[in-house]
Amino acid sequence: MYSLILNIDSELGYKPFVIFENTGTYSRLIEVFCHKNGLRYYVIPPLLSAKMRKSEIRPTKTDKIDCATIANVYYLKRLRIAKKNNEVYTKLKTLCSHYNYRMGIMVSMKVKY
Repeated sequence: MYSLILNIDSELGYKPFVIFENTGTYSRLIEVFCHKNGLRYYVIPPLLSAKMRKSEIRPTKTDKIDCATIANVYYLKRLRIAKKNNEVYTKLKTLCSHYNYRMGIMVSMKVKY
């Protein structure tokens, strides 16, 4: 992928940007790659791409249609360039998940007893 980006950079004179759908664990690798190589990237929420796909006449889901849908979202919606999350927010997200897990256990114990 990086050699393709370098080829585009040499022909056009600027680095292209990357557009991808946020799929959680799978998209984090692309995000890290873009961040390490200094590439601009746009992250599309899955609900936005699903809404765009379902607005078409035939809302089927295939790999080719997914790529076209992501391109349509980029051209038809106003997206902001994504930035790497601050480490504090990553830690807070982990703590929040742990808190919700503990609350679920507590609620089930209260119901049980």
